[in-house]
Amino acid sequence: MKKLFSLILVGMLAVSGLSAKVKLSVLYVGGTANMDPILMSPGSVDSVALAASVKERMAHFTKFLKKNFTNVKSIEGKDYTPEMSAAYDVTVFDGRPVPFMKGDRMRGERDSYLPESFDCAAVMIGHMSEELGRSLGNKNDWYCLCLDNYALGMKNEHPVFNGPFKVDMTTEMRPTAAPALEVAEMMGESLPKEMPMLLMHPNWTEEENASGNCRIGMVSRPGGYLDSPDTEVISGGLCGKSIDAVAIGRHGNLFHFGFAADPERLTPAGRAILLNSIVYASEFNGQKLIARKMNEGIVTRDHLPMTKWACTRKANDYINETNLTFRQMIDSVHAVAVEKKNKGEELSRFEAIYLDMPQMPPVVKKSFGQYLKERNPKLYEVFGTDEAAYADYYEKNAPYMRPDLRGYELVIDPEVQALGIPNNDIRLLDKAIELMEQGNPDGKTILERYTLKRFATPAEWRNWLNIHRPRMFFTEAGGYLWLVNEKDANDYSVLAAEAVSAQAVAPVPVNNDNLTTDKDNPVVLTARIDTRADGKKEYVLTMKIHPGYHTYARLDPADPYILTTIEMEYPAGVEADGDMIMPPFQPTSNATSYYVDTVEFRQPLKGNGKGEIGAKIRYQACDHSECKLPVTTTVKVTL
Repeated sequence: MKKLFSLILVGMLAVSGLSAKVKLSVLYVGGTANMDPILMSPGSVDSVALAASVKERMAHFTKFLKKNFTNVKSIEGKDYTPEMSAAYDVTVFDGRPVPFMKGDRMRGERDSYLPESFDCAAVMIGHMSEELGRSLGNKNDWYCLCLDNYALGMKNEHPVFNGPFKVDMTTEMRPTAAPALEVAEMMGESLPKEMPMLLMHPNWTEEENASGNCRIGMVSRPGGYLDSPDTEVISGGLCGKSIDAVAIGRHGNLFHFGFAADPERLTPAGRAILLNSIVYASEFNGQKLIARKMNEGIVTRDHLPMTKWACTRKANDYINETNLTFRQMIDSVHAVAVEKKNKGEELSRFEAIYLDMPQMPPVVKKSFGQYLKERNPKLYEVFGTDEAAYADYYEKNAPYMRPDLRGYELVIDPEVQALGIPNNDIRLLDKAIELMEQGNPDGKTILERYTLKRFATPAEWRNWLNIHRPRMFFTEAGGYLWLVNEKDANDYSVLAAEAVSAQAVAPVPVNNDNLTTDKDNPVVLTARIDTRADGKKEYVLTMKIHPGYHTYARLDPADPYILTTIEMEYPAGVEADGDMIMPPFQPTSNATSYYVDTVEFRQPLKGNGKGEIGAKIRYQACDHSECKLPVTTTVKVTL
């Protein structure tokens, strides 16, 4: 009641024209820069300039928060420990703390920054939601670091737009982003050509883009975001993904504020929304995540319309036409560049890039059959080119589908299909208990597949189900599980323990060459030393990329992705013999180009030294719908 009264008082003072601080204690954790190093290659940022940018951003945030809240403490991420948050109503994470547990990036594991027991209210700015929340199963994951400067699809009635800080919700009609229109068509939906949008911060200037002195915002995946009672979508944003990508949202005690601009750059509306978000987040102090998204890219059934569209001639035509358009554009720019060069005219940066590109093979249109066979060879064996059959297959079997072991493809659960009960119907658990009582092993299999419990007897299962039935819900993003809507009622550690046990009995590959890619780990790196015909040696770094994914060879300044960079590390007596020989790449419609399939980076060597040679490589893997977190790793081989 006391807190409610203070908020009402603040509103009254604001209406009367007086200023007042909201009675709230806020811990600000900084340490990242406006000059965002995550978008830059190693070594491209001056350390002095980077430190100055960190200091400037922290100063702006501290001033902003102290102006509006009664108790504010500002620290760098390196000085933060999770225990500190208990003394504050809200922690604002704008910087990365020191991890208390390192993850194995080659196995898709993330570093852990917050313990599983963390239940303090937190507002996470931009990609901090992914960085700090991944190990907890935060649904505010990294869909794309591509959030622009407008909010859209706002839930205008939500508290963050209604106080205690006044928000001017004046919108302007803006063109709907082309990627959103494309995705909508694939989903069988339609979007208006324009929609109302709220400016959160001005456009980045050309100078800011060129220098990297800007923080790009992050949107989270919408698939399954709302399938648990601990989440809410508050606003979308103008971005390079679907219209329902989450720009502002909440999962349990973790609040995602995707717009990452410095408060000094936010519009008055943007600043007020951020302040209201901090106030609103404080209401969830002491809560925790209920459903946990442990697999960030887990496939959910709300995207089945796109899966069905991908099995159509229209999809095949779309891909063929896109490839042909790209190639025609490349040939056109290349021809202009050659002509200008021959005339001695100055080339633009764009033309110079395309002039240096190696000759690309001609575009070969794939037949519908070729396309389907490559996309899903097993279904192609059954349905051939009958696109209606594919649609019917997904339509009829959707209720019985769940992700495969990797989590990225929907497959039929045969035990559930045999019962004819959808896996998101709680009657399935009742039926599974009946099967256990009848001595049928399928019952226990189903119960352990769709819950986090591991009871030995049917009586224990039935007692648990009867007690918790009124509070149970089914989550797809949380692992295709039946969970209980209570704090600490769902122990995900059982899945981790079973995964470790499965790995212990799995065959161990002899060397990296035996590793295979998948959608969870779309890039595998191996290294070797080759001896050329002339007797000289080369360090060869092989990058194997999963079908449908790519890494970045060159980047247009307007694209917010991560360029592939390599820094060599040599033992004493060994050095580079000239420049690294780079592999061929595939161009796109702008200056950005891709590495696909398997490529090799070859570094000629000279010297008689011995020891380990390493390549420190940084890259980001993306497909047509998502980008993985950037990876930095070193691949070594003994000379």
